[in-house]
This record gives sequence, C-alpha cells and structure tokens, in this order.
Amino acid sequence: MAMHSLASVSTPPCSPLSSRRSGSFTSKLLTVTRAVPPSPTTKKPLEKKGRKNLGPGCGLLDWVRLGKSGKDLTGVNGATLCVTEEELAKHCTMDDAWTAIRGVVYNMTYYIKFHPGGKEELMEGAGKDCTLLFDEVHSWVKVESMLAKCKVGTLAPRSSAGKVKYTRTEVTPSSLTVHHKENEATSQARIGTGIRVDEDARPGDEPAGTNQVSPVSPTRPPLNTTTTLPSGEGGSVEPVALNLPTVRVRRNSDNNRPSPKMDWHQTQEAVIVTIHPQCKNLNLKSTDLILDINKRTFEAALFINDWVYDLNLALHQDVTSSQVTFNADNLQIRMDKNTAMHWEVLGSYLPGHGALTTRAKREPRHHLCTVDEIKDVTHDTKHFRLQLSKGSYFKVPVGHHISLRAKLDDNIISRDYTPITDLSHLPCEQQRDCVHLMIKLYKDGKMSKLLSQLKAGDKVWMSDPQGTFDESRLHLAEKIIMIAAGSGFTPMVGIIQNALQTTRSAKLLFANKTEGDIVWREKLDSLSRQGRRFEVIHVLSSVGVAWDGIHGRVTHGLLREHLPPIPLASQKNKICICVCGPTPFSESMSSILLEMQYPIECIHVF
Repeated sequence: MAMHSLASVSTPPCSPLSSRRSGSFTSKLLTVTRAVPPSPTTKKPLEKKGRKNLGPGCGLLDWVRLGKSGKDLTGVNGATLCVTEEELAKHCTMDDAWTAIRGVVYNMTYYIKFHPGGKEELMEGAGKDCTLLFDEVHSWVKVESMLAKCKVGTLAPRSSAGKVKYTRTEVTPSSLTVHHKENEATSQARIGTGIRVDEDARPGDEPAGTNQVSPVSPTRPPLNTTTTLPSGEGGSVEPVALNLPTVRVRRNSDNNRPSPKMDWHQTQEAVIVTIHPQCKNLNLKSTDLILDINKRTFEAALFINDWVYDLNLALHQDVTSSQVTFNADNLQIRMDKNTAMHWEVLGSYLPGHGALTTRAKREPRHHLCTVDEIKDVTHDTKHFRLQLSKGSYFKVPVGHHISLRAKLDDNIISRDYTPITDLSHLPCEQQRDCVHLMIKLYKDGKMSKLLSQLKAGDKVWMSDPQGTFDESRLHLAEKIIMIAAGSGFTPMVGIIQNALQTTRSAKLLFANKTEGDIVWREKLDSLSRQGRRFEVIHVLSSVGVAWDGIHGRVTHGLLREHLPPIPLASQKNKICICVCGPTPFSESMSSILLEMQYPIECIHVF
C-alpha cells in the first residue's frame, strides 16, 4: 500500500457503548496517511543550583530597562509567528536561542546573560519545548510576564504546520486491528484521532479531540503497534508497522497518575453518567468540570489534580438539560431525555474519547457561545454576557482567564480575558452556563474592533479556562493586597468576592487615568464604606479640580504606606500580593516589591 504524508491513526473503539455488549460498525476506513509522531522525551529535573554572580548590568532591573528601551527582543520585528518544531530546532545556539514554554515560543537570546542560574541551564531548553523542564525547576516563575518582550509566537500543533483544516475520517473496529506488545519500560505513545489535514483553516473547524492524546491503555500505553489497513476499494490489506520510541518519564508519574473510568445507567426519563477519577489525594472542586451538551453531542473534561480526562460521545438520542453532582469519590452527570424511552446503548465514541493528558500538554478546547447581552460600563469598557448551549457546565477558577478567538483578514487572533462575577450580591454563585466579561476596548486594537461590532445574537468562540493561580493561597493568607491598573482589575473581582466571604482582610490599590476610567466605582466604594474588611484606594494620574484622592502613580512610597510588614520566613503564606495591569505596570510593581524584600512566594502577577 502506498503511504502518503500527513495524517494520523486512531485507536479508540468507535463501537456503540452498551450496558450489555458492544455492537459493530460496517463503515469503511478512509485512507490513513500520517505516521505517529514521537513523544517528547522527559528530561530529569536539573539539580537546583545557587544564583550565579552575573556581574554589573545583569540584574532584574537591568532586564526590565532593556525591555522598556524599545529594542526588538523577538528578532522577528514584532511579528507573531506560528512556529513548527522543525523551525524551533534551528534556533539552538548562544547567538540564536528560541524555546517553547506552555505552547508559547520565546527568543531568549538577549535574556541569556540575565538568567540567574547561568547560561548553561538556560541553554538546556534551546531549540525545543522545555515546558516539563521549566515546570520542574521554575514552576513559580511567571514566564509570561518575564519574557513578554521576547514572545515570537505560538508553537504549532504536532498534527500540522501552518494553517490547517481538520476533517473527520471514520475508523472502525471492522477495518482497523491493533495489536499491542508490552515491555517492562513505560512509554507514552501519541496515537492520532482519525484526522485528515487540509489547508485554509477557519475558527471552529477543529472537531473535539483533535489535539488529544488517546492511548489505548491509560496506564501502560503500547510500545509497538501493528495496524492493518485496507489498501483500496478492493479490500486487500497490508500491515503497517508503527515503531513508537520508549519515553523516559518522571519516577512519580505512575504514582500520581489517576486511572479514571466511566459507567452509566438510566431511568425512563434520564441518563446518568458517572465518572470515577480513581486518584490519590482527590479533591474535586466545582470548577474541575467543563461540560458541553448539545442535543446528542456530549463533551466533558474532568480536571483531576494535574491531569485531564476527556469524554467525547455521540449520544443515542437527544437530551435537553443536565444536573451535575460532585460526590466524595465520583462525579455524576444526569441528563434528561428529550423523549422518554429505554436506550439500548449510551451512544458511540467520538475522536479523543478516553484521553488522559497532563494539564500542561492538553490543548484547550473552544466553545461556541452566543452573545446574550452587552452593557456599557464606562466610556470605553463594556460588559458582555456570553451564553453557552443549554445543559453546559462551565465555571472558571478564581484568577483564571479564557481566550476569545476570531478570524480577521484570514488570520486567527486570540485575546485573554478574565471572567467576572457580581459584587453587588454576596455570596454570588457562578452561573454554570454563561460567562460575564468586562472588556476595555482600544481604538487601535484588532480584537477590540471586532468586539465593538458585536450585537446580541452573534456567535463567538471561547476557550477552556486557563491560568496558574492557586486559590488555596487565598485560604492560607490573612492579608490580601491587590495592585491593579485599568482593565487589570478583572482578576481581582473573584479575589475580592472570595475574601469577603471569609474573615480575611483585603485591600485594593486601583490605578486609573481619570475618574471616568474607574470601573464599578460605586460598588467598590460602597463595599469599602461597609467596613467588611475591604478597602479600596484610588490612584489617578490625571485629575480634575474636585478630586480629593491620591494624584500620581503607584510608587515605592505609596506601597510602603499601604502594604503590611514583610513577613517572617515561616509566615510567607500569610500574605498574598496580586498584581495585574498593562505589562509595563506589572513589571514595575514586581520590581518594586522585590526591591522592598517581599518574598517572591508572596507575589502573584497575572
């Protein structure tokens, strides 16, 4: 059989899910034309070393000054590129060093001499995706802020290079036979999902599960796979051997890895899907589930500690609504049947079903939402209410964000926004099927231009929640300090709400240009006057005659006046300082806080 290039093989079964036995399909297998790509090798964590003596001119403030100097640190004249792994590998020298961290490609050439750990450690990640290596040694570092001026673009998915369009093929047990040969070593086999690649991508063309890892065995994937495929319409077959390399994994991977499973049962009126995470130290939260239900389509992602378990099903019949119940050791999703009847099967698998991936490796999905309502907040800020499909479940963790994606002039653009809740009514439970965004629109912003043209009823694409902020920090802290500028206020909304429902004290230093730029001023001032352990301090850079507050900028002196004393080494978790605003503002605040000797463990920059 002649083999072509660029496609993938799917191994998950596509037969119906039955509570008794599996059925079978008779559909034909479309041509498969891509070899399985090798999985990235996981390196051993570097030994932690002391800070190098970098000499004069190589400190943190010097790096911040270089970023503000206007010098092009990207090496691509500020363009945003989609970088393939092949292209990334070419930039691996001291004079031309690129790396990829969490899907973003950075040119770290200029940063080499500023790296506190020395150039040798930094060059370990040159020319490759060093996410695992970075998380082993520097997971606490906010790389998005530190290397913001060095951002080259995004790392292209393994399945394609450049713009692609995904069209689903059919892979069935009747025409695809997979045999496994196990070895004592553990390997992470990346098996594709029956996707054929074409050009001319559009937003939302990707079927669910396009970028998912779908191992046959979630606990011990196959080392060697032999696939039997039909070579043409005549039906003759020819074996194709796929050699999958052994991959070294961290010693604790098997111990921490969950072994989730799913089962289901039904009544005449409803279907109940139960997910059993089967994981040590399980602590499911209401924000650990993302659920999309649209008639017969069922897509769920359960976040189990550092892992994500995806379920993608085509249901046997339509469902109308859902109820989610979190139990001590499982999660139940009850779906009401559109027509009361007995189902012989639950449905059939869709690509990506049963995938278990680490959070760092999983590509976020995008969800089609309807613009339900648009309100003015200030002269340049609007409140958008986005409605998901009926039966969906979508709650965003405190301090996390979503991305809105759109097509502009044949290019896909994406911007991050932090959802908000209402501070007028406390406690305020997050709605499960809609998202509220407060977005400042800029005259020269590409996404702002598109958002300003939206009207009720329009559709937008919204990603899964993303972020690194750990809400448990708020539970441990006794004092919470928020330093925000402009639209950087949005991550603070969830933090304020969290604090006001406890005995913690919270203080917001809120910088804006004019009084007219202050969002939710009446709400914030009202909460501050109520004496509910919350205080807001407004700082304006441009004021009118009637302004009697602070005029100027957030300075070293202002922070020293309003911040609590520097905590002892054993009390670092008692203070949480959160910073968000335009990049120059966040960098400036970070530098001042570190100069004031506040431990980096106390600081989180969004």
